[in-house]
Amino acid sequence: MGAVALNTAEAVPELGYWVGRPYWSCGYATEAVHAIQRIAADCGITRLAAETFAQNQASQRVLLKTGFRHQGSVARDFPAIQGSNSVCRYEKDLRCSHSLFARAAGTGENPTIEPKKTAELAALNRSLAVDTAGVFTATAGLHQALNTE
Repeated sequence: MGAVALNTAEAVPELGYWVGRPYWSCGYATEAVHAIQRIAADCGITRLAAETFAQNQASQRVLLKTGFRHQGSVARDFPAIQGSNSVCRYEKDLRCSHSLFARAAGTGENPTIEPKKTAELAALNRSLAVDTAGVFTATAGLHQALNTE
């Protein structure tokens, strides 16, 4: 049905997701992005980034709807397609007071990831597929229940 992932190896952890065509426009991507933001915030991550192809307006709407801000567009090389494609970059500060997932500013410093969370993030990367599968399953069950009433 889909997948969501969090790459914590980057300077600003990057969110990635996809949803299978039969499940488009059902709210699954939005629900998954909200869930991954909560997980990231609980692990001490203060900022997230995401990129989407410039022509993927649906994905751009998901990111804007979940609080991400457009940072610009760049051309990226994609060896699999033997060419380049324009991508839009988005970022979100998880500490913003207006955010659904507001976090305290702490010491006033602006680390992307709190150093003490490194081991927890490694465990998160190993278990994320299981957690997000549960999110998609729960969301699909809710969607199915709502459509059968």
